[in-house]
Amino acid sequence: MISFVSALAYHASVHPYFHKEQRGKDTFLTLRLRVHSSLDASKVFVRSAPEGEELAHEANLLETEVAEKLNGAPIHKDWLWWEAVVPVSVPHFSYRFYILTPRGNYNVNAKGLVRYTPLDRDDFKFNLFDNPPEWVKDSIFYQIFPDRFYCGDPSINVKEGEYTLEGKEVSVCPWDDPDGVNRGNGVFYGGDIPGIIEKLPYIEDLGATALYLNPIFKAPSNHKYDVADYRSIDPHLGGEEALKNLRAETKAKNMRLVLDIVPNHCGECHYWFLKARADKESKEYNYFTFYEDDIDNYEMWLGVRTLPRLNYRCADLRQEMYEGQDSIMRHWLREPYAIDGWRLDVANMLARQNFSQLAHEVGRGMRKAVKEENPQAWLLAENFFDFTEYQQGDEFDAAMNYRAFTFPLMQWMVGRDFEGFKGTLRGDTGFLPTEDFVEQLQNFRAAIPESVSLNMFNMLDSHDIPRAKTMAYGRTDKVKAMLAFMFAYQGAPCIYYGDEIGMEGGKDPDCRRPMIWDESKWDKDLHQYVKKLCQLRKEVSALRRGDLQWLQATYNSLAFVRNDGHSRAILAITRDCERENRPISGEFPMEFAPLDVSSAGIAEGTKFVGAISGREAYVLGGLICLSPMTTGTEIWIEQR
Repeated sequence: MISFVSALAYHASVHPYFHKEQRGKDTFLTLRLRVHSSLDASKVFVRSAPEGEELAHEANLLETEVAEKLNGAPIHKDWLWWEAVVPVSVPHFSYRFYILTPRGNYNVNAKGLVRYTPLDRDDFKFNLFDNPPEWVKDSIFYQIFPDRFYCGDPSINVKEGEYTLEGKEVSVCPWDDPDGVNRGNGVFYGGDIPGIIEKLPYIEDLGATALYLNPIFKAPSNHKYDVADYRSIDPHLGGEEALKNLRAETKAKNMRLVLDIVPNHCGECHYWFLKARADKESKEYNYFTFYEDDIDNYEMWLGVRTLPRLNYRCADLRQEMYEGQDSIMRHWLREPYAIDGWRLDVANMLARQNFSQLAHEVGRGMRKAVKEENPQAWLLAENFFDFTEYQQGDEFDAAMNYRAFTFPLMQWMVGRDFEGFKGTLRGDTGFLPTEDFVEQLQNFRAAIPESVSLNMFNMLDSHDIPRAKTMAYGRTDKVKAMLAFMFAYQGAPCIYYGDEIGMEGGKDPDCRRPMIWDESKWDKDLHQYVKKLCQLRKEVSALRRGDLQWLQATYNSLAFVRNDGHSRAILAITRDCERENRPISGEFPMEFAPLDVSSAGIAEGTKFVGAISGREAYVLGGLICLSPMTTGTEIWIEQR
């Protein structure tokens, strides 16, 4: 394969390389390929096989003036643009380009330029009918674990010894005692929905435009993944009235609101489960899987007895959860709550029990119900593994991007993965080679439509994994570099509450420490850095909706460029590979002197300005001199 980092031909399924047009009932795609003149291409075709038989649509060479108008900027003289118009008559349409040259013929697919015949699975992908919500591309998410964010109404707090959970009386912990998080699921700090409302100005000032809340439904634990009632907001968080108020306030600030639902299992105190165990003739009995007709022998989540799994072979359960007109997932999408989407807990396990493999049937059923209520509602799936078969545009809109973003980025920058942090036998404590890091990200991107890539949920950490600063051995310079990468990469960035002020925390539950509101304890430089990244993301459309082309992937650094025909940005990032488990001051070693951007087709003399440093740089001879960069990363914005 010819590396996609030094490609001689380039295409992306976004503007200016891609355009969808409706002509009556017929759909046409205008597809453009940028080809380097050194290939001596004599003809270019778009190859597809919509009904299993190969088709080829010939492309035409565009005039330079036309290409420059589409690109929104001058194009380099060594690059030629080809264009083909292709009809689409199937729900899932895949395509690649076929280039004829004097030295032989080449294919261009989502993984790059190859001389051989590639697999169809790596072709560019387009879904005709189902596309992710438009608003997600423009969003910056802020994740909140409600009990640990802020107490707005002490009168509704859980009381010391109020009830028993897992054989122990629940307890209350002072806000300034971070060690309480490790004393179990029955320890409460008193964060609530009124507290979130009170701190919305803080979130707005930071620059976030969307909230993702961990579960708020009635449940006995502090994490509330052991839901007791899907139709009630926990009274210790403020109840339904508080959610109504939060929705009104977020709408007033033009903020989106996504809630966490647990469709794979419920808690042992859910009235469904209690009724099922009390009455084997009840419909609720079939909501669960009991073995040998024994109410004490049931299917559970990862062997946790307090979390019985739901049985989606049961039609009544499907009606209750998502199919019925008054179903749970529909209910909260309606006024006065009108949430903007669902995050589906452990979606990778949903409806998959032994020989009953109903995952896609249930996932698509949930999508149908949710989109009937609101076509712009978002379905975000939790999946720590390979999510690609669920992300083809007709099931879940996006996934929490652990495997194709969080974990490989952390291992590349820090030198250990999640399992390595935990010290398990299969943990990896070696730095991920840069070429392998880029290939992992590119392979996942190639496996799904680009419209889905633009909607993926990117984060450095969450309530389930160690905080980024802790993973990075306390090195704020590395955290900053990874934050810049996240804000520049395809997909919506998410800030886990407190990361912006330098909070730390180990594996769950230590990563769920209470938010620090004493500003004297903040890393104020980091806070301002995150604010700057948020503002930059809002100002530069290429960072939200642009393509992504890799420019460099060497031992210690990498770079990519994003372009949407209106703006262009280059992300350059470096790392070091020192094995120091302590904070280190100083800069990363730099390898950008200069950076080759010729594969991006950027015209000579194009000016870029560093968003972080404010330095100026120009493209000369296909090169741009980016060093020095004092933070180990920079986002360079084209000046048009």
